[in-house]
Amino acid sequence: MPLLKAAALAALLLLLPLLSACALILPAVGTMACMGVDYSSKNCPKKTFTCELEGVHEGVLEALDSMSMDVTRDEATKDGRKVKAEAKGVHVTVDIARLTDTTTKVSVDAAKNIILRDGATACEIVAQVERAIVERAIVERAVVERAVVERAVERRGAGALPEVVAGPGTAPGPAGVS
Repeated sequence: MPLLKAAALAALLLLLPLLSACALILPAVGTMACMGVDYSSKNCPKKTFTCELEGVHEGVLEALDSMSMDVTRDEATKDGRKVKAEAKGVHVTVDIARLTDTTTKVSVDAAKNIILRDGATACEIVAQVERAIVERAIVERAVVERAVVERAVERRGAGALPEVVAGPGTAPGPAGVS
């Protein structure tokens, strides 16, 4: 029996280099790029966003573009969309699945070949998708806030809002107020 355990341990040690590096390193290191990201049974990072499918799809395309990856396929699926891309021998598959009208899950598989996965690239793609979605939300909010201010100015009439001026060494404030 001890011989059988030793053989199993030796086999495990021989197979250890074939395991994805992300699975071995990330739990110990806890890199910021993969914080809050789950992994599938194939060790692919996945993350759920409170965003409609179309917005996440645009974020995926923006992320891949910002990483200079060539999109080779972008197609609709039963559950959402599938985007494939390549860069220097790394083949990327991004599955985008609609969970609800406002919730979308992204799974990223980056592989060098049928056995070796590129966990660092997959994690970075998820991080870049999140960045793109957040930036788009900030811009959309700024547009809405600007429209609200413009409507308020229109309702009050021209010149109703005080002009903001700042002199040397003073904080900005309404004109004529000291």
